[in-house]
Amino acid sequence: MQISSNRQLEAPPYSPTAAASEQGRLPHDYIAHPIHDRDDEEEDTDIDPLQSLRRVKTTASTISSHGHSSSNSRSSPPQSPSIPSPTSSVNTNPYTPLTHFITARPTFDMPPSYSACDTLASSFRLHGPLIYATKTSTTPRYQLLQEFSRRGEPRRLHIRRLMPTESRRCSLPTLPRTLTRRSTSDIPYDEEATMYTMTRFDNLWDKTSSYEMRGLRSSTLGGIVVVEKGKSVLGGRWVKIWQKTRNRRNDSLNPENEDRLNRYGYQPEEEWDKNCLFTVKGGKKRKGVGVWNWSDGEGRRAGVEEDGGLDGERRFEVLGVQDGWKKDLMVACWVMKVWMGGLRWEGDELGR
Repeated sequence: MQISSNRQLEAPPYSPTAAASEQGRLPHDYIAHPIHDRDDEEEDTDIDPLQSLRRVKTTASTISSHGHSSSNSRSSPPQSPSIPSPTSSVNTNPYTPLTHFITARPTFDMPPSYSACDTLASSFRLHGPLIYATKTSTTPRYQLLQEFSRRGEPRRLHIRRLMPTESRRCSLPTLPRTLTRRSTSDIPYDEEATMYTMTRFDNLWDKTSSYEMRGLRSSTLGGIVVVEKGKSVLGGRWVKIWQKTRNRRNDSLNPENEDRLNRYGYQPEEEWDKNCLFTVKGGKKRKGVGVWNWSDGEGRRAGVEEDGGLDGERRFEVLGVQDGWKKDLMVACWVMKVWMGGLRWEGDELGR
């Protein structure tokens, strides 16, 4: 295809560099009189405009390895793009209006990023079987499942973290004081997603009960979590939460400990290493609400617990904890402490 030199340098009539006499022409006048000559015959004016766009977008055809263009691009299998021949007749004018319209790609703004779940939630409210966030949002974050013995006594309590889709589906703009069973049982409990399981053991000799908690996932705390209660000399209440891990060195089945076992007998406490996780001390009541101060094993303040109140709901606030697994551990320990004192809700016999 031959292009004349005077027309090759001619600017489009609607461009800023066009002459004043040419700026009055409209783009459709410019398209009706092309700026370069074509060797092939003029196309039929009745052709489908979409077909014309399709031909211009695909640019002739894929050039074969012998330098000849493919006659039918639909019937031939897709081939890797090759370098076009210098003698191939391809429109190289970047100012053609139709080519400029096709090659111009629209730009889209990406949607704003958001967190799948409220990771900044540190204040919670227990309204079984769900645990709601209070300050940052009102969405539920955890779900409980309670099991009972044949005599109707609580035997196990499971806790899991809700998925983001479940949390949004069950979220409420405002939480009423009394919820119906239908509003709290929309989400079935997924036992495979359980984080911690709490178990109650009854001692038939002195009619006491002991409790322990075990983690079931890789992100949970290892070993066994136990709770110890007591009162100080001044009458103050305290609760200590311990982590017990197996001490393989002091195992009674170890042959090295056979002499010690024969001399002192079986000492089950020596087979476990105890680590103090939290110490909870009861403070004075504020407006009829009991307040418990939580501190970690090093004595640093870790949380504040409120039990009871006018609405009968229990609240817990985590202080200075950013890691998700630590926050889950503190919430599970708080629920375990509440469960030991008695925790029931409507429909809990069915685990909902």
